[in-house]
Amino acid sequence: MGTVVLATRGAVHRRRLAIGMALQQTASSFVNVNDWICPTENCPPVIGNVLVYRDDKHVSKLFADSMLPIVRARLVPHLAAVANTRQSLHHMRSAPPTTTVSGAECRPQ
Repeated sequence: MGTVVLATRGAVHRRRLAIGMALQQTASSFVNVNDWICPTENCPPVIGNVLVYRDDKHVSKLFADSMLPIVRARLVPHLAAVANTRQSLHHMRSAPPTTTVSGAECRPQ
């Protein structure tokens, strides 16, 4: 019996790379999961007794659920950074404007 191959690492990598590049253009974060989904040249249909693919473009729900702790650990730092950025932007917008006169900073009363 031959090996079932639904995808190759190169095809998976190219698809996710294109998505990642598009996200970077919108200042979005991207967590690369290629090594978890396709750890070898030919992407295995089963990892750790869990069916990986539902079809040629989607992972199975069981595999996605099994990856949740790992993905969550990678996303939490990104979410914290986004929250900090939003908080900083909000603070900048709500701060009264400043004017510099002869090297002294003046805030409107």
